[in-house]
Amino acid sequence: MKTKFLQLWLSLVFFSGLSGTVPFAMGFQTLLSPVGVYDIATRLRYTSPDDMELGGIGDDWRTFRAKLVAQERLVEKVQKVQRGKVRRARFPNFFKDAQDTEEVEEGVDFGGEGSLGGGAGLIGETWAHELTSVERGSVLLANENLGGVFMQTVVLILDVKEGGGGATGVVVNRPLQGNLREVAKRGGNVNVASGMQSAFASSRVTFGGPVKPEELAVLHSNPLATGAKEITPGVFCGGSESLRSRFRGTKALFARGHSLWVPGQLERELDRGVWYVASASSNYILRHTQGGKLADQEEDCLWSDIMKDLKSA
Repeated sequence: MKTKFLQLWLSLVFFSGLSGTVPFAMGFQTLLSPVGVYDIATRLRYTSPDDMELGGIGDDWRTFRAKLVAQERLVEKVQKVQRGKVRRARFPNFFKDAQDTEEVEEGVDFGGEGSLGGGAGLIGETWAHELTSVERGSVLLANENLGGVFMQTVVLILDVKEGGGGATGVVVNRPLQGNLREVAKRGGNVNVASGMQSAFASSRVTFGGPVKPEELAVLHSNPLATGAKEITPGVFCGGSESLRSRFRGTKALFARGHSLWVPGQLERELDRGVWYVASASSNYILRHTQGGKLADQEEDCLWSDIMKDLKSA
């Protein structure tokens, strides 16, 4: 496995010109388990304050990892095509139609303009791949059999506590009826300043979770908002005052309430297969900041789209 990742990494460095930014001294440990600490006992990985500096690649290591995954998918597809050709050459009578092999060849994407990391699931820089542990910025996708309030939800993890101390997240694919101003007018003890209602009147509000539904968190892509915390590359949380006063045009998604796991709870749910764990691109996570008709139509599509990416691996 390590040899395979090394080959993929060297290939990626050669073709993308990253050799000047990713020191070889990072080694296998950093590639296989990038910055932060992974607690094997709890299957939760928390990030340290030094994450932004390690290896010279900053917090963008998630994108780098996604490229590695894309390269691995591409190699697997090419190998599948080659195996099909060998089988056809050795046993021509068994492959007179050869539709399966033909379709595999046509389905291989060798990259091209607009692709991230040479294609294979990252076309247009929209991507998702499975993870073996929960980390800040990862997403949880509800198992197909999970019903109730979390049915087909996509939960963005905002924080993971060290040593299995629990986790916090917000659902990003359950837009409530109406925009921010309309949700605020309906009441229900929603804490939102009048200035924010005015500045972001047309922004969408999602059901973030059942905990503290009177509180609103704001997700956006503006790195200049003072006080905002970067959750994953391209996704920020907070900075309301700065957004209201300086960046009124920022597209934002407000999350009403949040989801909370007490120590040990998420680990038990993962063991039971309640959630799929994935890393996803920012345009997936912030899809509903677009608002309007698009968000209404795609209320239930985000879960399906990310699941398709995971199953294509």
